[in-house]
Amino acid sequence: MESKKLIDWIDKELRDHGYDALWEYKSRFLKKLDRLFGFRWKLYYRFLPSHQYHVVRLGLKPGYYETDTRLFCAIFRIFEEHINEAKEIVVGYDYVVGDNPDFDTYLASLTNEDKVLNRDTIGYLKRNRKVFEDFHEAWHYWLRIGKDYEEYENRLCVAVAGTPRNLVKPYRLEEKLKREKVAMCLKIVRHLNFMWC
Repeated sequence: MESKKLIDWIDKELRDHGYDALWEYKSRFLKKLDRLFGFRWKLYYRFLPSHQYHVVRLGLKPGYYETDTRLFCAIFRIFEEHINEAKEIVVGYDYVVGDNPDFDTYLASLTNEDKVLNRDTIGYLKRNRKVFEDFHEAWHYWLRIGKDYEEYENRLCVAVAGTPRNLVKPYRLEEKLKREKVAMCLKIVRHLNFMWC
């Protein structure tokens, strides 16, 4: 007996004996399953750190931090999550995480390799050149000092303490650090609409 005929026969027998048809049971089962999986995701969002998108883990040691430090770390932690997700699926992010700072060399390497990209992809990369360059610069800044931001600040304080007073004034280095932080944050925030995947 074919499966369609078998299902029709089972439905007829179920209806003859006062039960619902198979598809009604299946429909109810799928609704319950959907509710169960919805509940599962609520549990994931609540308890699994990898699914807690409403929480930003700053990676700082316990203690008090000024608002500018917390905001700087939050921006770059979210940026880091975005880069780690996007580098595998979005073309151009291999340039962002790569070591080659020249975007033109990167484009030439894409067209010279075996995997020749189509014109639309090359056009997309050229149109978004500034985005990729800014992300590249911000990413490498984060790799250099951001992941160990507290250590970087401590080294800066030691350098200031060890320098003769008349050569470098401490507030100048602090101002330099603040200007760097603001410039790098702006490189990311300026392209917020680009950050999706």
